[in-house]
Amino acid sequence: MLTIFLSMIVSHAQENNTHKNVIYLSYGTVIFSDQFSLAYERTIYSNTQLSTNLKVAYGRYLSNNADFETGATVYQQYWSISGVQLIQFVEVNVGIAYTEYILARGFNPLPEVDYSAKQQALEFYGNVGCRWRKNSFLFRFGIGNLELLYLGVGLSF
Repeated sequence: MLTIFLSMIVSHAQENNTHKNVIYLSYGTVIFSDQFSLAYERTIYSNTQLSTNLKVAYGRYLSNNADFETGATVYQQYWSISGVQLIQFVEVNVGIAYTEYILARGFNPLPEVDYSAKQQALEFYGNVGCRWRKNSFLFRFGIGNLELLYLGVGLSF
C-alpha cells in the first residue's frame, strides 16, 4: 500500500514538475543520543536561486542511556514548526519546538525534584546544512538543535 502511494506521488510530481511539497525522514546522533524525525515542508516562495519553505516536524529520541549521570536534559520527543531558507544547496532552518523531556539524574540530586517525571517546554529549533535534490529524490545532512548531526532522505512532489 505504501509503495503504491509513493509511486502515485512520484508520478504526479513528474507530470506537474512543480515540487512544492517535500516529505523526508532524518536520523541524527551525537553518540549519547539518537533521534529519528519525520518532516513535511511546503514551498511558499521560490525563484532560481532561493526558496522559502514552511516546515512541520515530529521527532523522537531513540536512546539516551549513556548520559544519565551528567545532570543534562534528556529529550523524549518534539513537535516543531519552522521556516527553511534554501540558497541553492544550503539550508538554514529556524523555528520553535514543543518538547517533552525528563531531567537526568545529576551527581547530587535534589530530594524535592522528581527526575523521572516528564516535563514540557518550548525550545529553539534550528539547523544549518546542505540539501541535494534530483527530480523527486531529496538528500540532506547537517547539524542542528534537536536534529543533532543528521542525515535525511525524502521525496518532493
